Amino acid sequence: CLPAPNDTAHTTAILLMNHVFSRFGLPTWVNSDRGTHFTSEVMKHLWQMLGVKANFHIGYRPQSSGQ
Repeated sequence: CLPAPNDTAHTTAILLMNHVFSRFGLPTWVNSDRGTHFTSEVMKHLWQMLGVKANFHIGYRPQSSGQ
């Protein structure tokens, strides 16, 4: 878990690049809820530039996130 000053797409992208991808490498795909900071144009461009496939969970369906 990383502390973030806000939950904007810009902040999310910076945190992922500086603290997650730089340490663990790029994933082939990411699974996420449909929060706007993950589904925004900023993140769509980031996923596309990095060649990462984004999968978004179905709302109100906990099984889609492994629960």
